[in-house]
Formats: sequence, C-alpha cells, structure tokens
Amino acid sequence: MSQSRIASAFTLVELLVVIAILGLLVGVGFTGCGGCSSSTAQIHVTKTWTKRVSDGSDTYLVGTKNNGNFKCEDSLRDWHFNASDVWAALEPGHMYTVNIRGFRSGWMSRYPNIYEIVEDHGPVDKAGEKPKVPTSPTGNKEGEIKPLNSG
Repeated sequence: MSQSRIASAFTLVELLVVIAILGLLVGVGFTGCGGCSSSTAQIHVTKTWTKRVSDGSDTYLVGTKNNGNFKCEDSLRDWHFNASDVWAALEPGHMYTVNIRGFRSGWMSRYPNIYEIVEDHGPVDKAGEKPKVPTSPTGNKEGEIKPLNSG
C-alpha cells in the first residue's frame, strides 16, 4: 500500500514539473523573448521588405547598413499595435534612432523588434554620414532667405 502512495506521489511531482515547464515556455513565448530589455539603436535603413511566413502572415523586415536586420511586429508586451505604420515610416537612405526589444537568432529566424521611432535624422549619403547642407553662391544655406538691406 505504501508503494502505491509513493508511485502516485511521484506521478504528481512529474505532473507539476511538466506544468511548470509548459508555463515557462508559454511565458517566454508571450513576452517575445523572456527577460529581454528594451534598448535604443541608431540605424541606417537600406531597405524594407515583407517576408511571407508559413502560416500565411507577413513579417515586416528592415535591413540596415550598420546593425543587421530588424522586424516591425505588434507586441502585446509593449502595448504596441501599430507595427505596419512604424514599418511604413522607415525610408531607405535615412538614419533613425529607434527603440527595440529582442535579439537576433539565425537558427530561430528571430529579429529584434522595432516598436518605436524616436527620431528621424533624415537622409544620409552613401558612406552613411549625414550630408552637409549645401550653400548657394551667395553664402545662404539652401532654403534660407536673408532680408534685403533697404538702405
């Protein structure tokens, strides 16, 4: 009789361990990357494209010159539900400061998620530097209007 109690107790312990492991896996999946913290990155966007996933949905991807690839995806954890708007606002050839969460994993096909554009620094040249403001022959910066002297 004591052996059956030990066997049923062992089965209960196994069941609790399985439930704990499943809870951990669901928690990691729900948050996107477990304990990943958010960070800020400065990126030079080179291209944007969509990738069709096996379930028929699309992933919005962003290629950069200096930081690899990113995705724009809605995130319940960050209360972020405008990924398509963020992705559409990213223009190739521009430099941005963005808030991201996550990590790159090639074997899991995972990308860090851009969930907010902090600042658009504007277009950059081919070397990745912000172009200098051109000046006109009169010394005015382009678009600048100097008042005429009336005297």
